[in-house]
Amino acid sequence: MKGAAGQIDVANEDLSNPSQTVGFKCSAYSVLESAGTVKVKIIRSEAAGNGAITFGWRTQDGEGEAAAKAPKDYEACCVDSVTMEAG
Repeated sequence: MKGAAGQIDVANEDLSNPSQTVGFKCSAYSVLESAGTVKVKIIRSEAAGNGAITFGWRTQDGEGEAAAKAPKDYEACCVDSVTMEAG
């Protein structure tokens, strides 16, 4: 997630690269602090094949004075393991 709410660090974010297996549905997300929450959709590419895939993700502070920083601007989160079934 790039913008006011920080970034999600996903090693396979660029779905334009055919070797990538998982990434964001949109290339950028933006949300006002007053909105409270934002939903970010993670999708799997066709390069993931037919089996289940497992990955992890975490939030990451942005860079610069105007960037979002945890815990002031958002709640930091880390998920070690998410499994997506095929289909």
